[in-house]
Amino acid sequence: MRRYLIFVTTFLAFFSSMSVLGWLPVAWGSTLIPQPEAARHGLKRAWHLQIEVDASRNRLQHITLSRGMFFVQTDGAMIHAIDAETGHVLWNRQVGEPRRPTLPLGANHDLVAVTNGSTLFVLNRYNGFLLWKTSLGGVPGAGPAVNNNRVYVPMVDGMILAFRMVPVEKETADPIDKITKTQPREPTPVERLQAELTRREELALQQDGIQTLHCQSFGRSLVQPTITVVNDQFARMVWTTDKGSLFIGQIDLAKDDRFTIKHQVAIGSETGASVTYLPPIDPKVPGDTGVVLFGARDGSVRALSEKTGESFWQFPTGDSVLQPVVAIGNRAYAATQLGGMYCLDVGNGQRQWWAPGINQFVAASPERIYAADRLGQLQILHAKTGARLDTLPVPPTSMKLTNMETDRIYLVTERGLVQCFHEMELPKPIEYRQKASAPAKSEKKAKSPAETAPEAPATTPATPKPNPFGDAGGGDNPFGE
Repeated sequence: MRRYLIFVTTFLAFFSSMSVLGWLPVAWGSTLIPQPEAARHGLKRAWHLQIEVDASRNRLQHITLSRGMFFVQTDGAMIHAIDAETGHVLWNRQVGEPRRPTLPLGANHDLVAVTNGSTLFVLNRYNGFLLWKTSLGGVPGAGPAVNNNRVYVPMVDGMILAFRMVPVEKETADPIDKITKTQPREPTPVERLQAELTRREELALQQDGIQTLHCQSFGRSLVQPTITVVNDQFARMVWTTDKGSLFIGQIDLAKDDRFTIKHQVAIGSETGASVTYLPPIDPKVPGDTGVVLFGARDGSVRALSEKTGESFWQFPTGDSVLQPVVAIGNRAYAATQLGGMYCLDVGNGQRQWWAPGINQFVAASPERIYAADRLGQLQILHAKTGARLDTLPVPPTSMKLTNMETDRIYLVTERGLVQCFHEMELPKPIEYRQKASAPAKSEKKAKSPAETAPEAPATTPATPKPNPFGDAGGGDNPFGE
C-alpha cells in the first residue's frame, strides 16, 4: 500500500510540474492554453474570457462571427456579444424561454435576429435591447439571415418568411442632419462620434402594417439561408432543402410585395451547411456574376452562378461534405465528414492539394491553414501545399469557429471558456475581401494551373480604414467598421 501511495504521489507531482512548465496545457482537464505553449507553435493568445454558464444546466451551443463581433449562444437562450478583437463583453441578454430551442443567430450592421421556439426576436446589435418580436406561426428549420433591411426565416415546411425592418422616423433619427441644419458647417470629429453613438442608442423599429412576404419551396429548409445581392432594384438570397434542391429567390424592391423563386436547381443531394457566396469582381460588367459554393452529402463540391443557377464546375470528394465550403482568395477549402480537406481552385474546381484526417476548416493566414482533425486537435498546414507543419493540442470538447472573415482562431469550450489566437507576426487582423474569380463552365475543358491567371495572394493585410471620427476616442474606429 505504501509503495502504491508513493507511486501515485510521484506520478501526480511529475505531471503537475509538467503542467506548470506548460508542457501539458490541455491534459488532465486543463482548458486554457498557456502563452508559452501557444508561442511554441508561432501563436499568441490575444485574449481569453470565461462566460458565466450554469454548468449543471447549460452548455454553449452556437458561435457566430459577424463584422467584428463574436456572438456566443447557450442552450439556455442566453446571447453574449463580444468584441472579436479585444474580448471585451459588449452585452449579454436572455432572449426567449430557456427551455425552448434557440437556433444560430443572424446579424447585419445594426440588427441581430434570433429564433427561440416559434418566436422571432430582433435586437439592437450594439446594446442587445429588444426592438421587435413576432410569432412565426410554425417551426423554424434553421437560423435567420439578415440583409440591410430584411430578416429571412426558413421554416421546416419549406416556407421562407421575409420580414422588412422599418426604422422609426424620429426628429433625431439622423443627428448629423440636425447638426448641419442648426449649424451650417462641417461637423467636427467629436460631433460625428456623438452623432453615431446617439444613432446606435436610439435604434427603433416600426412594424405595424408592414407586410410579411412568403416564398414556398419544395422540401424542408434546415440550413440557414445566404444573402447574395441587395441593390436598388432587388434583393436576392439562396437556400437549400432536404429534397436535393437549391433555390434562388428574389424580391422586387420596386413593388416590394412579391417574393418569388427565380431559379430552382436540382443538386441531387442534401447540403449540410449554408452555401458560400462570392460577389462578382465588377457588378457593373454585363454578364459578371457572383458564385455560389457548397458541398453536399453525396460528396460533391459545386460552384453555381448566383444570377442564372448555371453550373460552373463540380468536384467529387468521395465523402459527405457537411461543413461550409470556405473561399479565400482564389482557393476553396472543403472538409469531408470522415476526414480529409480538399483545396480547390475557385475558378475551375481543380484540386490543388488534399490533407488527410481533417474535417473542419478553422482559419487561414497568408502562409498557414488552421484546421481541426477527427480528434478535435488543431492542425497547422502549409497554405500552398497542404503539408502538415505542426499540431496544437486543444481542449477535446472545444468548439472551433469556421472563420471566413479574418485570420483569428477562436476556440470555445462548452463550459464557457473563449480563447482567441493569432500568429505572433500578425498583431492586426487580416480581413478577407471575397470576390468571385472568372469561373470556367462545366461543359468546357478545365484549364490547367499554368493556363490560369497568376494566383493572387490568399489574403491581404487589412489596410487602416478611414476613421470618420478623426482622433476622437483614441484614433482607431472604436466600432471596427
